[in-house]
Amino acid sequence: METENKKGDLMVPFLVLNNLLFLCFYCFLVCYNRYAADDYFATFSARSRGAWGALHYYFLHWSPKPSATAAVAILTGHFQENTVLIGTGFIVFLLLLLAIIQLIRLSLKPLKIHSSGLRIVLFSVQFCCAFFFASISISETWFWLCSVLPYLLSLIALLWGLVFLFNGKRDVKTILALFISFTYVMGAAESFAVFVLFLSITGI
Repeated sequence: METENKKGDLMVPFLVLNNLLFLCFYCFLVCYNRYAADDYFATFSARSRGAWGALHYYFLHWSPKPSATAAVAILTGHFQENTVLIGTGFIVFLLLLLAIIQLIRLSLKPLKIHSSGLRIVLFSVQFCCAFFFASISISETWFWLCSVLPYLLSLIALLWGLVFLFNGKRDVKTILALFISFTYVMGAAESFAVFVLFLSITGI
């Protein structure tokens, strides 16, 4: 038992150092991110046609993903490039991290495994780090605005939907949050929408 405790004590500073290095690396990439070609086109469409006009144009000519394209139109039409990219980069990562933390806590409850909040946070950041480097085409998945909002954010919304679905609460706030999460998913990513539809049909 003493050996296991010593190994656990040594793991914490290693995880802290590893997570800090990754967070510094990620922050550097987010702060120096720039629009891609489609992002500039989305900005032009949103500012020349308005958010709803751009959404209508996207739906007819480009992509039938109303929740994701609406998010793109609103962000690019009302905010400057640096604000959109830096804000989106940090908010998306924070939402993913918090969703993983909540899912780990929900998973540990039925197993009756007790873990400190610090270790859950450290392992959650480590999971985000692994997910980042395992992502297909990192530059598009994490930093291309017109890809982040339909795909990465829809995955995060799906994770939050699962959190609200399995946390055991059925108050108005939880049901509303569940509805918003799954509505975004169904209007942003078809593959995830099929999964949400399966959950709805099975009554889970």
